[in-house]
Amino acid sequence: MRSINKHLLIFSFFTARFCFADYAWIPDYHHLLIKASGEYFTSSENFGSDGIKSEFTNSGQPATFNEYRFSLEGEYGFAKNWSAFLKIPFVSGLIDSAGGTALSGSGLGDLNLGFKWNFNPQRPLITLEVFSHLPLYSTSTLTLDQLALGDGSIDVGGKLHLGYRFNRHFAAGISPGFIARTSGYSSAFVLSAFGGASWNPIYFRLMGENYTSLDKPTSISTESANSEIGSGGTFARLSQNPDHFSLGAKIGYIASRKYRIEGSMMWSLMGSYAPAFFRGGINIIGDFDLYEAPPPKTKIKEIPFETEQTPYVESEDE
Repeated sequence: MRSINKHLLIFSFFTARFCFADYAWIPDYHHLLIKASGEYFTSSENFGSDGIKSEFTNSGQPATFNEYRFSLEGEYGFAKNWSAFLKIPFVSGLIDSAGGTALSGSGLGDLNLGFKWNFNPQRPLITLEVFSHLPLYSTSTLTLDQLALGDGSIDVGGKLHLGYRFNRHFAAGISPGFIARTSGYSSAFVLSAFGGASWNPIYFRLMGENYTSLDKPTSISTESANSEIGSGGTFARLSQNPDHFSLGAKIGYIASRKYRIEGSMMWSLMGSYAPAFFRGGINIIGDFDLYEAPPPKTKIKEIPFETEQTPYVESEDE
């Protein structure tokens, strides 16, 4: 009975780590988290400069922006309470209208890399994250028949993750942050929050995200479409001063101590210079322990160099 309870306790510990690993938790020392993700993003409306939602058009026709994003992300705990991560996305974007596909583009998107430091592993969990977005190409040379795959901006930012687990089932967290942007994009404050519950092997989370640009355009006229070449008219691409607020949910299943799968959905509720969108995705996540224990040392029994010898005694029979 004690053995069964011990195994249940160990499984509960690992599943709890899995449930909250993408917020204030970071991988254990010598552990590598690998996340393979597929995401679908669609938008057929824009939030204009006045915050009013309007139909997205391309060449005067109603259009829809669709994006398929496939990402591979690795995060490694290179020291106790420290980790480093790298995310490589492949992006395929299309702008479709009644006349067919107006614009399309496929290729690698902007790289994401950074570090995390969990400097308070107790309750409340507090983790500092420093990250950067690195573009693989410039967007200043795009033509009218091209669709941008990224922003072409070098960004540096930071987030402070604060998480609190109330008990083995319920947890919540909030993550304020700041992004410094280049190439004409406004720097911004970001804020995300979640409230979640878990009952092994299922976990569920409600999420909210807010993005607020610091600089606002001074144009008097109302802008309901993006005029940047490479955007196709949607603020989902190359929007320099977006504001938006969105809500969503995530549900996950813990298949084992090493693997889990989760699905998520997110809807935009309000904004300006931003797309009205729906985003859904699936993540497959593995946790691999890369620590190799040193091989056991072979014990060698010492043999004295000089051993006692029994003296030879000649017998009378000889």
